[in-house]
Amino acid sequence: MNSQSLLSLLLVVFIVGAGAAGVIFTIKRRRAVREGDFVRCKNCGYDVQGLRIADSEPSLCSECGTPLFPSAVRRQSAWVTRRASVVSLLLSLSGMLAFLVWNGGNWSRNTRLLPTPALILQSKIDTADRWGTISELAARGTRGELSADQLGVLAARGLDIQASDRPWKYEWGDLIEQARAAGRIDDQTWISYIERAIVADFEPEREAVIGKPIVMQVGLGADRGSGNGRWVGSVSAEIKYGGVGDDQASERFLLSVPGHGRGANTFSRHLPEGLGPGDHVISTTIKVRMFETMGDLERNALMHEFERTLEKPLRVHAAGYESHRFKFDAATAERIAAAVRIDQIALREVGGDVMASISFAFSDLPIAVGFEVKLRVNDESQVVIEKPLGLMAMFVIPAGHTVAAPRAYPLNDARPLISALAKANNRVDVVLVPTLDAARAQPNLNEIWGGEPIVIPGITVDVDPKFTNSNTP
Repeated sequence: MNSQSLLSLLLVVFIVGAGAAGVIFTIKRRRAVREGDFVRCKNCGYDVQGLRIADSEPSLCSECGTPLFPSAVRRQSAWVTRRASVVSLLLSLSGMLAFLVWNGGNWSRNTRLLPTPALILQSKIDTADRWGTISELAARGTRGELSADQLGVLAARGLDIQASDRPWKYEWGDLIEQARAAGRIDDQTWISYIERAIVADFEPEREAVIGKPIVMQVGLGADRGSGNGRWVGSVSAEIKYGGVGDDQASERFLLSVPGHGRGANTFSRHLPEGLGPGDHVISTTIKVRMFETMGDLERNALMHEFERTLEKPLRVHAAGYESHRFKFDAATAERIAAAVRIDQIALREVGGDVMASISFAFSDLPIAVGFEVKLRVNDESQVVIEKPLGLMAMFVIPAGHTVAAPRAYPLNDARPLISALAKANNRVDVVLVPTLDAARAQPNLNEIWGGEPIVIPGITVDVDPKFTNSNTP
């Protein structure tokens, strides 16, 4: 135990002790108020309240017979007890204040010091693990420090949270699986846990043209499961368009279902014959066979099979429909800018040409995009050079997914750009200008975001050292 934890524990003991003393003195004071001042025989301590106490003809103590002269009795005011009670309560409050100041208002520092019954009680209010309660309980369960009954109580609490819309912590799943291993969860409850743990999504393109392929993505993840990552899913996604089945549109693939993150599979299909222009519904029935890993794929144990059907709207256009258009929604402007990331830019010589390699990454992209990509070098006052590179496009990316999109562009007459980079410490702004030309160059991409250009500033360019020696092709 470190010094900070020890001091916290001592403060807790002080607060409890001072508070208990205050309660005891308060009870004594209330009794004294009812009985008046304390008047006791000094010889035997007997209560002589009401007897004659005087210098002449005093009464005798009923217990020992001592004459009750004023010098033979002792008096104590109830105020003494009340003062002790107030002091004790003030000390308790001071200790509580010192405890909060020492811990910075963060109770989680002391969570691991609490006994298990107190942690289980605390888990009722700390369901989101703000104080580390669930993490600590899961760790104790892993170490075998929780009884089967305690695991059963915690698992029931975790299952209630999983079935609700409250935030989920993977440690709840760890506790549920520990309770299963301890025999505290029956088969039906276990199946319900597995099905609620798996979250599936389906993202097709919302518009299609007869005769051209439609791109779709199926994702699967144990978003409300545990952090163990022991599951593997064999997934079959069967697609229907407007109720018209397509025997060729059944995609089957293996998909890992870890405790963290999710997997996805992207594929494309042509629309089936008999589906005419108009508004339809595209649906997929995802059939999942869940296995628990046993060390290798050949020894996986089948846990459960289930289906989930997802639907999305689909607008179908007649063959030859090529209307490319911008869509601008001010509410999504910030989301578009936040969805684009550049991990690296490098200038290299490939086959005698200078190539600009840019590693794009897109996350949670709410609408398809198409850009003309430009590199812009600035000095302190003005743009030194702006070099167009080429086009790039990206389809919608569902929430929770990230897609890497590396691009390589040839640079004609790269000398001015490299010279400007040398003066700007090899730092460059990347300018992404929405353009319909990018949509036209990408099959089946008809509508893209059409807002203001996106500028990603201050990206460091990895320039081939030999370009700095005036050997630029």
